Amino acid sequence: IVFCSCKKSNTQQGVKLLPVALGTPLQLQVDDQHPGYAVAPDFLGLSFEMSAITDSNYFNPSNTVFVELIKNLSPGILRIGGNSVDKTFWSGLKRNVFTTKDSITTTDIDRFKNFITSIQWNVIFGVNFGGNFNPAIASNEVAYVNSSLPQLMQSFEIGNEADLYPRNGLRTTSYTSNDFINEWNQYYDAIKKSVSV
Repeated sequence: IVFCSCKKSNTQQGVKLLPVALGTPLQLQVDDQHPGYAVAPDFLGLSFEMSAITDSNYFNPSNTVFVELIKNLSPGILRIGGNSVDKTFWSGLKRNVFTTKDSITTTDIDRFKNFITSIQWNVIFGVNFGGNFNPAIASNEVAYVNSSLPQLMQSFEIGNEADLYPRNGLRTTSYTSNDFINEWNQYYDAIKKSVSV
């Protein structure tokens, strides 16, 4: 490893120089004979809000700059979910002029598939659990996504931050961990059937 620095004389008038650094001098020694643990090749990951998937300009293979930017990071995992996963809704239909922005359509998933295929990253894909509790709809969405990306799907995520559901109005204030487990199991059972091999 080589550390470099450079110095440039200041020819501008009236520019204030930074103060002299204070502190304790530090010596750095690199021991290349005893490397630490190797970082897994797919350790890198990026997380995006689910709402981005409904924007036709976002996960678009035609956006070659964005595609190359991510490909240059090396192999990784792209997680799409976040808080907006519980505010977006699977329609199971193609997008048209009447489709609302909070609807996830087959058109969106097809575009996302082409984008993911072009970057060759694995995917963690979230499904709505808090804003629209419906195991059948979630199962249908997962089946479509999974069939679109059979080799690149890593996992599915059910909802986001369910512990906050009673506070943000997605569940009643009497919602308990047992209620969550019961609902989660319903999703798990329905989703497992739709992706079984």
